[in-house]
Amino acid sequence: MRLLREFQPNLSGTMGVHKVFVAASCECGTAAVLSVEVEQGKSRQEVEEALPRLVEQLRFREEAFRKMPCTAHAQMRSGGLAEAQVKTPEASEG
Repeated sequence: MRLLREFQPNLSGTMGVHKVFVAASCECGTAAVLSVEVEQGKSRQEVEEALPRLVEQLRFREEAFRKMPCTAHAQMRSGGLAEAQVKTPEASEG
């Protein structure tokens, strides 16, 4: 995974949160953008306490992406997400 420091998609629907984006890529050329978000109102201590879970979520999603066959990646690139979707665990953040 690599941090996407300059990546700034339209975030108008997610006001009030800080988002961090990372990329995971496959040798077939497909890249996935993964993200985690933290409410802006969280204290530094709350963020530090949640950080291990946030990193764990990113690693889980990266692993799921890398385990997908390249045929599924090709479907993702062409917009055929229905068969290529990956389930992720629900965040237990409050």
